[in-house]
Amino acid sequence: MIKDLEKYIQYAYKKGFIDIMLNNNGSALPKKKSQQILDSGLTRIRFSLDAFNADTYSKVRVGSIQFDRVKRNILDFLELREKGGYKLPVVGVSFCKMSHNEHELDEFIDYWKDKVDIISIQKFMPPTDNKKKYAKYYSTDQYSEIPIDSFNCPQPYQRIVFRNEFMYPCCVSFNKDLSLGSIHKMTIYDAWHSDEMNNLREIHKNGDYSSNETCKKCVNLIYPEAN
Repeated sequence: MIKDLEKYIQYAYKKGFIDIMLNNNGSALPKKKSQQILDSGLTRIRFSLDAFNADTYSKVRVGSIQFDRVKRNILDFLELREKGGYKLPVVGVSFCKMSHNEHELDEFIDYWKDKVDIISIQKFMPPTDNKKKYAKYYSTDQYSEIPIDSFNCPQPYQRIVFRNEFMYPCCVSFNKDLSLGSIHKMTIYDAWHSDEMNNLREIHKNGDYSSNETCKKCVNLIYPEAN
């Protein structure tokens, strides 16, 4: 979508950002673009795959290009990094565990563990807070994984998320009550250091997520039995 993405990364790198991460599905990554990203100053890149074979990939990542091409793009990126002697970016692949793909998890790990630096296994999170609508997508063991009382969310320590002009402390779709304000009325710095952001950090530092209704709803969606 951003044809000159590497220029945005270079801008952040030259401004002194020490950690610049990119989530990518690997579909629009020919060798030329891979080389540009390797030279940009990026420190971390994670490829969202969520499958080990083409049939499962077509069900989980609907509308993407062919699985074999995505896989080839990632392997080419890794080869360019090795041949160029790049220490960065750290490369990872991610797998969102769902009912459609949970049978492939072991094969996924076995294949990628010697090729990438990090393998991220994620729990399914519905795109809305309608748990019943998306119940069929939960993995079978997700229903039995009840979080401990001191569940901590790292997102308020990691990011500011933009949705149109408004800033939020996390990426869930139903977090309107957690709005930090408009970019037209406050800076990103002010949002990051705001009382709202610090209070949310304190809640999760103390494992008291349930005291915030939006956070409580989010955790109950990740762990369907945690009600």
